[in-house]
Amino acid sequence: MTLPGINRVTAENIIEYRQRIGGFKKVEDLALVSGVGATKLEQFRTEICVGRRKAYNGSYNSSLTQSLESLQVNDSGTTRSSPSKLVNVNTANVFQLMSVCRMTQEMAANIVHYRDRKGPFKTLGDLIKVKGLPPDRLAIVKMYLTTDSSVNNTSSVHNKSSQNCIYGRRPIGHRRTNSAPSGLSKLRSCDPSTKDFYELVSSLVTRPPVSEVFNFTNLDRQVLRLASWNLQDFIVQKARNPGVQEVICRTILENGFSIVAVQEIASREALSLIASELNEPKLYSVQSWKGERGKWHSSVPSHNSGDTCHQKSLVNGFLYDTSRGLQLQESAVLYIPPEKLSGLTVPCQPFFGSFKVKNLDFVIVNFSLISETCVAKLLPSILEQLKEKIQGKKNIFLVGDFILPPGHTVFEVLCSQGYSNLLPVENSTLNMSWSEESHIWSSLSVRKIFSGRSGVIGDGLSHLAIPDGWKWGGTVSKHFPVWAELFTEEESTNSNVPPLLNGIKKSPIINTDTVSERIPAFDESEKGKYRGFWERSWPWRHHKHNNVNETKSAITKENGSL
Repeated sequence: MTLPGINRVTAENIIEYRQRIGGFKKVEDLALVSGVGATKLEQFRTEICVGRRKAYNGSYNSSLTQSLESLQVNDSGTTRSSPSKLVNVNTANVFQLMSVCRMTQEMAANIVHYRDRKGPFKTLGDLIKVKGLPPDRLAIVKMYLTTDSSVNNTSSVHNKSSQNCIYGRRPIGHRRTNSAPSGLSKLRSCDPSTKDFYELVSSLVTRPPVSEVFNFTNLDRQVLRLASWNLQDFIVQKARNPGVQEVICRTILENGFSIVAVQEIASREALSLIASELNEPKLYSVQSWKGERGKWHSSVPSHNSGDTCHQKSLVNGFLYDTSRGLQLQESAVLYIPPEKLSGLTVPCQPFFGSFKVKNLDFVIVNFSLISETCVAKLLPSILEQLKEKIQGKKNIFLVGDFILPPGHTVFEVLCSQGYSNLLPVENSTLNMSWSEESHIWSSLSVRKIFSGRSGVIGDGLSHLAIPDGWKWGGTVSKHFPVWAELFTEEESTNSNVPPLLNGIKKSPIINTDTVSERIPAFDESEKGKYRGFWERSWPWRHHKHNNVNETKSAITKENGSL
């Protein structure tokens, strides 16, 4: 589509014609394609050529709707191997189905769509009812599928025979770390054709503009940004998609995140792939980042003995940057006792992490709750277990998916214990078609280190290389990442203010001009929107020009009377 006069429809016609004739033998053959013709061909004839395609053992058809998986070949030059373990057709998502031999993206999407409308398949023979599954192709893919409910799809992601894909080879001298487990280099390898395809698609993707690279300071004080992001069934196949990695890594770098609490992780290797790409990028878009890159590590529970959701073992975890002194001192799963569950399903047990940077200690509890009943019944129990874990630590953050708006009555148990939501309550953190919401709750003492800046990121979360049903241009997750900014040290008292004769220090005079300049300019609708949040949660941070003048007058009288 980069050629003059070639739009999407014409490009599809070219690909369809090429598949029908088995490839172009000369440039003039393009004139026979519908929408091209001899006149239009002359406009770009000098910019194209017909080369001999490298022969592969197996099918290598290029089409607009073909999945990236169908382009993957291993180091020996043969087509991708199929997983040695069966894939459960009733629980697998599109990515897992695409790992099956001869299963295209369209076929996988049609299976999931049919299953969502009609319910689970009773036998593999029911697949014949799915649109777009020809009998000859179905006979092949059925060998790798099952309807047995005991089969766990996530187990197939560890298959060594299918660990081939999308990135350049590990550079010479690479040192394995905790964030780069054994075998990760195979997961990051790719063949040249797939790399070329991704680079072509990536060149059409525009990242959100970054006006200024974040320098990790605010008001001349060092800060770090804590983020929460539900990556939604984050399996290895999904993590190996170059579009997924580009979106996640660039979002982290562009917004200056230092800690990312990640929910719904299906395997340790999936999160390790992101840490490795951040540390040693293979993708051009990540390599081209001009700001600080950091030194990233991942922390995921070694096992999950809790209940599962839809027979998928999911956990929560952390990505964190140690280049600025941040340390993970302790991490553990806050297992909910069976007697507290009362038959409830908990897909991801809360994950506890104790961090330290400079002299600041803080605790993050990573949540993923799936229903109002879960929140109402389990939250008090989790808070009780948390008290035993924190051992006197005061700076506590409760982050993740809480399924409900922060103003819901079930969160009164948090408010009664001094917790506040750091995100504006008016901001929805999800697409309007979904009802879940992400929160960042903090204990009372966090007010001393909270910079007052937080937000929800809704831009730059899609990529042309990410499947969206049977189309391209999907998003990494239906969830939006949220973040809050913290000072790495508590503000020291102002020792430069001279004391009065009675030993009491004068209150500093507030410069109304300086204060008013720092107040962001909102229109009337925005004032009403944000004022409600700040007056309700942080009255000490909400200023109005008239109030500042009154404060100045009061302070002057007070100091004079003293």
